[in-house]
Amino acid sequence: MGQKGVGGEKPSLLSIHLTGPAPIIRLANEISGRREENWRNCGFALILPRLDGAELLLLLFPQVLNYCPKDMKADICVHLNRKVFNEHPAFRLASDGCLRALAMHFTMTHSAPGDLLYHTGESIDNLCFIVSGSLEVIQDDEVVAILGKGDVFGDCFWKDQEVGQAVANVRALTYCDLHLVNRERLLEVLDFYKAFAQSFARNLVLTYNLRNRVSVGK
Repeated sequence: MGQKGVGGEKPSLLSIHLTGPAPIIRLANEISGRREENWRNCGFALILPRLDGAELLLLLFPQVLNYCPKDMKADICVHLNRKVFNEHPAFRLASDGCLRALAMHFTMTHSAPGDLLYHTGESIDNLCFIVSGSLEVIQDDEVVAILGKGDVFGDCFWKDQEVGQAVANVRALTYCDLHLVNRERLLEVLDFYKAFAQSFARNLVLTYNLRNRVSVGK
């Protein structure tokens, strides 16, 4: 049976005493069981089936992490970003402490077809990892690249610390899930974990650098 509050009512989400990440994920799975019914008539219905319990909870209640102890918050953030950490060689030599520090600075975004993620001339302040979906890169009204699951785009700001400007637009072709890490926060982690910084710079494969123009043959 579920927990009961005063007067037999169920307690609010944030009034439940959490002793580890498991209760959060259980609660999220309970919510996700009703997601199709609640979201059937909006665009989120196409995004939510791809999310696990913890991801769904953070999408619906992003403030939940603010109520978690620091250690639990790091555990949850590592779990949420496990696909990025597991699939990209740049993170394989990171220590547990380094991964936890990185994970705390990642954010997740969910884009619909037609959404613009970057505009020409915009500062490149995030490194973007595509977890699902497809995007197109448009330079001078021409599509110069199609990006998909596993691709990374942004700028090599761990090599050139001058903030770059995007020379192209990036637009979602399908519903997309992306994990982003902010430029300043990433540089802070790389500066502290110097051994990891060398491995990261050597192994991170940037699929598309938004700072560099592409020569398009006519």
